[in-house]
Amino acid sequence: LLPPDRVPRPLLAGHRVLDPLGIGGCADRGGGPRAVAGVRQEDVRELARAVGASGEVSGVDLSERMVDEAKRRTPQELSQVHFYASDVHQLSFPDSSLHGCWCERALQHVANPAQVISEMYRTLIPKGRMVLLDTDWETFVVASEKMELTRRILNGFGACIQNPWIGRNLTGLATSGGFTIDEVFSETIHSTSGELLFDGLDFENFLRYAESVSTISAAEYREWREEQEHRMQSGRFFFS
Repeated sequence: LLPPDRVPRPLLAGHRVLDPLGIGGCADRGGGPRAVAGVRQEDVRELARAVGASGEVSGVDLSERMVDEAKRRTPQELSQVHFYASDVHQLSFPDSSLHGCWCERALQHVANPAQVISEMYRTLIPKGRMVLLDTDWETFVVASEKMELTRRILNGFGACIQNPWIGRNLTGLATSGGFTIDEVFSETIHSTSGELLFDGLDFENFLRYAESVSTISAAEYREWREEQEHRMQSGRFFFS
């Protein structure tokens, strides 16, 4: 977890929207507020704090393996947290049964983002709250002297994402799905270390995949990777 002074503004805004889930009608629905998110530990911990001990947090993922891993990693004291394997295009929750939905970096990977948002709208109570956080991969930049090759590599990386432009479309999708927009934030995340790019984003494996399908040649791969290594060693590396 990042300390408060390093948490990107959209995350802080999202936490503020759902913390606390002070939505009228919680008490008379029997028990505390209910919220749904993915299976990332950061998400479920924040939502567990927001709903309190009397509430409930449901973590959802399509993968049984991811759900099992999330269950294993969740502390026993978070007894209000439960995990389910489910297709987010067809959530298993009844209509108007949730007080909050947290959807972070998920819509870029789904087949039909509008359907997922429609499902969140269906399951939320009136005046329920939704937080959408996602990436626009065409704003991805890496410093390099090799402009044409870098552009080809970054465009190829974006093409591997099902919905690479989802970040710029969130407000339109939410509005079309019936939601009223309270806040919109954008944040540029940048780094002068190669660790986040090559390890955190698994960029190394993408480059090897791009080589295997001839998006870039083996020689181009080595050339570009070597340049980035030199930049890291000389303090000239940058990506955002």
